[in-house]
Amino acid sequence: RTKPGQSHAATRSFQALRIAVNDEYRELYRGLMAAEGALKPGGQLAVVTFHSVEDRMVKRFLQMRSGSNARANRYA
Repeated sequence: RTKPGQSHAATRSFQALRIAVNDEYRELYRGLMAAEGALKPGGQLAVVTFHSVEDRMVKRFLQMRSGSNARANRYA
């Protein structure tokens, strides 16, 4: 039985299965690569993530591409 405000115990398991079956992390990387290729010089990219693993992947990708060692600012 779940408490109000908590998700069911199986929710994370099914999320993990969905991520694996859909190869979501590879697709995220491919999408970032495609977006980078489509941007004009000086262009800007906005990315919305829904959980911490995606957020970390996007931050690392952008950090590698920017050549910056500074921490990414999620609100910039």
